[in-house]
This record gives sequence, structure tokens and C-alpha cells, in this order.
Amino acid sequence: MATLNKLRNSKWVLFIVLLSLGLFVASDYFSSSNKYSLSGDQAVGEIDGHDVSLVEFDAKVKGWTERLIQSGRFEMEDAKVQASNFAWNEYIQQHIIEKQYEKLGLAISPEEAGELLYSENAHPSIKEVFTREAAGTGGVFKPSMVIQARKAAKTDPRIRENFEQLVNDVMSEVLQRKYNSLLGKSIYATSLDAEDDFFASSATVNGKSVSLFYTSIDDKTIKVTDEELKDYIKKHKEDFKQVESRDLEYILINIAPSKEDTLAIREELVKEINNFASTEDDSLFTMSNSTIPFSKEFKPRGAFNKEFEPALFAAAKDTVIGPFYYDGGYSLFKITDSKEDSMAYYHLIKAELPVRGTTKNDTIEAMATGRKIAAESAGSANALDFFNSRVNAGELSYAYDLGWVKEGTQPDEINKAMKTLAAGQATVVKSSAGLSIIKLVEGRSNRLIQVAEVRQMVTPLKATEDAAYQKAANFRNLLGNNSTKEEFEAATKKAGIAKSVANNVKPEDRSMTGIPGTLDVVRWAHYEEREEGDNSDVIATENMFIVAHLVKIKKEGTAEVEDVREKVTKLVINEKKAVILTENFNKALKSGKTIEDVANSVKSTVQPMNSVSFYAPNVQFCGNDMKLVGVVCGLKANVLSKPVTSNEGVHVFFVESVNKPEMAEDIASRKQQMYKQKQQQAFNTVYEGLKKHFKVKDERYKYY
Repeated sequence: MATLNKLRNSKWVLFIVLLSLGLFVASDYFSSSNKYSLSGDQAVGEIDGHDVSLVEFDAKVKGWTERLIQSGRFEMEDAKVQASNFAWNEYIQQHIIEKQYEKLGLAISPEEAGELLYSENAHPSIKEVFTREAAGTGGVFKPSMVIQARKAAKTDPRIRENFEQLVNDVMSEVLQRKYNSLLGKSIYATSLDAEDDFFASSATVNGKSVSLFYTSIDDKTIKVTDEELKDYIKKHKEDFKQVESRDLEYILINIAPSKEDTLAIREELVKEINNFASTEDDSLFTMSNSTIPFSKEFKPRGAFNKEFEPALFAAAKDTVIGPFYYDGGYSLFKITDSKEDSMAYYHLIKAELPVRGTTKNDTIEAMATGRKIAAESAGSANALDFFNSRVNAGELSYAYDLGWVKEGTQPDEINKAMKTLAAGQATVVKSSAGLSIIKLVEGRSNRLIQVAEVRQMVTPLKATEDAAYQKAANFRNLLGNNSTKEEFEAATKKAGIAKSVANNVKPEDRSMTGIPGTLDVVRWAHYEEREEGDNSDVIATENMFIVAHLVKIKKEGTAEVEDVREKVTKLVINEKKAVILTENFNKALKSGKTIEDVANSVKSTVQPMNSVSFYAPNVQFCGNDMKLVGVVCGLKANVLSKPVTSNEGVHVFFVESVNKPEMAEDIASRKQQMYKQKQQQAFNTVYEGLKKHFKVKDERYKYY
């Protein structure tokens, strides 16, 4: 009965959610017992030509959001994002992946299902759940527990919902495992693959190279026309594919707390000091007046902000001190209780001493230097600054504030030394880590305090928000609904507000240029009827107001010249430079017998190539184009190569030797290693291929 009671209460619900999340990570996709229908006027996407209904999808999202919030692992906004992902993957799983199971004949028979759920060899997740629930009675799994839960599910809706979810998750994971296993068995690595991989990683080429880089020709000497740019893009369409995006210009007005806002928050807390001091229920008072909950934890020195921590530990019980400012807010503190810890806490500064040599005398000399510095530190107002000045002088390696450390947490030598020190004293310690100066900044402390904190963050008041909005609205009034780029620029100058730029904003982006809370700007830019030149109304985010101007609409497909003018111009210029440099090399190769002759002819230098393998990232002294690695590894020895064009220039190579070791290792182990690598990639590759085949179109960004 204990297990059934757990099924009814919230702790069981929490555990089911956490288990479901774990299974989701394991298989990536969830199944559900409820089949969906792809219908509705509004859609969040499309799968195989069918719309995914917004109404139905939203119901799934809300269900997942509730479960994630109950798990305690997500804040509301994060839960909504995760819930949308989980719900979407349910559709992918049910409408695509499960159909693949059916086509392949993958299923779980009644006998197998019984074995997974109701036997001594039950699925590990079943065992984990029911063993944990039976922890109070010895923690031994018994199939009868699952049978009892199934019977109870027939009459208890809450138990039924959670039990069915657990069973569905288990069956989904098993089918996923079968599918992955089938994919894995369709992949193989041959002996030839293993041999090629071995020689690609171990065979090396040595030789020489001569390079003429594009930078040797001034860009201004190369003329490029728009027709040439268009032709280049047409010939290299794959290199200029682009997804749908928008280019924006915008202004933003920060809603920052004013000096008056800060003082107002402080004054509010000052008014609460007497009430806080007189309350008999600190927990309830904190709950009602603070942004952080009451904590019963007893804390040592080092647990609070160092600016006001000494005042906290000096205060008597029931004393209220503050307000203190830290991390963007003001706080009042009330000492609700205190006690003594059996272990002491020490505030230490540690400075490392260099030993300049390896002899015993070198160590003795370093220790003497350390004692001298330790003694001199007694007169310093700030010990850390003092030690850092000696670091700058080269007498110490480095120095840092350890803060308050608990007795027994440091190396034995330091633990022993700090107990002997009085406040302000320092000593030299020799340990396995080397020589150090240890200084006790303040006297030892055994006191632990329990503190109630009434905290309020400093946020803009309404008057400040109104003023910021009015500034943004005044700017917007300078513009019509649609304007040119020049008109938007003129408005920013007239208003004295800086203009910012956000290029390539995609429809699925959750923010603009990484600015939190700007999803509404992204949605505005991608509204279906939006036109180039449109200006947004004032868009409010959490802490700023934005007015955006749509500069460019970039459609999915091949980029236009204006979208990539700088990039394609550089490539066409380099292509023309390559023709010139290649001709220079060809002339040199006609008369030159050696690579040194070629280098002299083109007024360049010979550079070495050492141990270049097929897996090398580049050829030394030739730039970072990996194409050259393939070229060099395919050249014959003792033959001057033809000119080879790269991303950075034109090159001629001369291979002097090729070192090709014998196949000394066990080829079977390399085959197995290659097989495992391919197997790990198999499902993701197939999954992405299935999404492409079934024309999955994800438009959740319009609503989530």
C-alpha cells in the first residue's frame, strides 16, 4: 500500500516527471498514448504536408509545463521553452519515427511487455521506481508491486495517469533501442576502410613549398563588376545558400533605476526596521516582505558579503542591522539565533614563494626571504596589496585571499600553522606544494549565526519607466510607418540616441543580437506582411524600450549580391589574383629545375614541409586551407607540382620523401573503433534525414 500512496501524492508525481526527463534524454523523443490530429486554422508547423494544430499543440505544451514546474528543476520561462521542445518531439516521434517502427515490423509482444513490467527481469526503470518506493521496507523489488499498482490504476485516476506515463516511457525507450540496434547493424567498416584510416593518420610527407599570397597584390589594382559578382555566386551557389533572415536597425532606451529610485527602496526598508525587530514570526515576516525566503541554516564567517559581515557577527540576537547594498539590492538582516561550531574558521592570505634552484641551500635562502617578507607584512594596512607589490617586484610568485577557511580543509602543514597564528601574524610553511607565506588576517571564529534577511532589489519606479517610454515614443514620432535607412539615421541624430544594428535575425531566434527579452522584436520583423523600411511601434522588453527599423528582408535560397557584397567581392578579387600569381609560377616552372630556382624567379622563399599527414590541419607556412593537405599527400616524390590555388594564395610543392609505416597494429581493433564511431552518428543522421524527407517545417517561433 505504501507504493500506491506514493502514486497518489505529489512526491510520486515529481519522481515520475524526473524519470520521464531521464528517459527523454536517453532516447531524445517521447511517445504518448494519445494520438493527435493534424488540423486547425492556425498551425505551429507542418509534417508531411499536414498542419500541426496550434490549439492541440498548446494543450501539450501546457501539460508539459505543469509537469516541469512540479519537478522543481525549472523556472517558469525555462519550463515553457523545454515544454515546447518536448511537445514538438512528441509529434516527430508519433508522426515519423513510430511509422518507421511499423514499416520495419518493430514491436513489443505481449510476452515481452510482461517481461519488461511484471517479472524479476523487469526494465531497469521499473525496478528503480518500485525499489525506491519500497526503500522503507528493505528496498527489494518485487513484481507484485507493479501488479498491485496496475490494479489500483483502474480505480484511481491519478495513479492511472502516472502509471500509464511510466509504461509508455519504458515501451518508447525499448522501441528506440531496437531501432538504434537495427540501424547499427546496417553499418560496417571494412578492412580497406581501416587500412586507409591507418595510413591517413600515420603516413607523413616531407618536402618544401613556395607560396605567393594574395596580400602581395593590392586590392585596389583589381577591378570587379557586378556582373562578375553575380556570375561567381551563380557558379558557387552552395557557398551562398542562405536561410530566411532580417537585417534591422534599432534604438533602445534602457529602463535603469535612477538615484531617486535607489533612495526610495532604501527608505522603504528603513521604515520596516522596527516592525522587523518586533515581529515574533521572522519566517512569516520574511515571506511577506522579502524577495528571498527565510533560511534556518547556521552560517559561518565567509558566508556573507565581506563589507558588512563583521557587523553581522558582532550583533546580538534579535538585532536588526542595515540596510546594506549588495548585488543590485538592499537588505535588512536580523540575527535570529547563533551557536558555536566545534571547528574554527580562519581568514587567510596565501603567497607562494619561488625557490630559485634545486639545492637545499636554495630552499633555505627562499625560506629566509619568506620570513623577512612575512615580518614586513605586519605593518601593512592591506596585506593582499602588500604581497601583490612583492609579486610585481619578483620576490613572490603570486598571492591570493583564501577567504574564511574551515579548520581541517587545508593541507596538514597549513592547518597546523594557522592554529599558531594570532590576527595579523604571518609565517612560512613548507608543504608538498612548495613554500608559502600564510597570514591570518582576522582572529579565528567559531561562531555560526542564523539570519533572517528582508531583501528588495533596486528596480525602476513607475515614474522612471514612464520617462523612458516617453523618450522612446518621442523618437518614434519622428518617423512614419515606413522610412528609408537615411531617414531612420537622421531621426537618431536629431533625438541624440545611438543606433544599433542586428543583421541576419532568423525567425527561430529567441532574441535579437543576444539581448534578453527581445523575442517580440524578432516576431515583429518576421510578420508575414512586413515590408522593407517598416518602423515598429515602441516595443517593451523587461528592462528597455526598442524601436526597430526593417532594413532588409532576406529570403531563403541563394543570396543576392547586395546581401554578400563584401564577401563575394573579396573572393572574386582573390580569384583574379590567383590567375596572375599562377601565371608567374608557370613562367618560373618553365625555366626552373629546382624549387629553389622557382622561389628565386618569383621572388619568394622556400619553406619546409615536415611530417604532413592526411589528418593534419594545414600545410606549414601555406595558410589554413585543408585542401592543400590533400594535394600534398597525393603528390609523387621528387617532382615539382603544378601551381595549386588555396584560400590565401598560390603554391608550388616539392615532396622529398613519403614515410609509410607497416601495418603493425591489429586491424580488427581499428575496424571496431571505426564501426562504433559510425554507429554513434547513425541515428542522428537518419533522424535529420527523415525530417527532411517528410518536409518538417517548424514554425513554433510564431507563438512560443
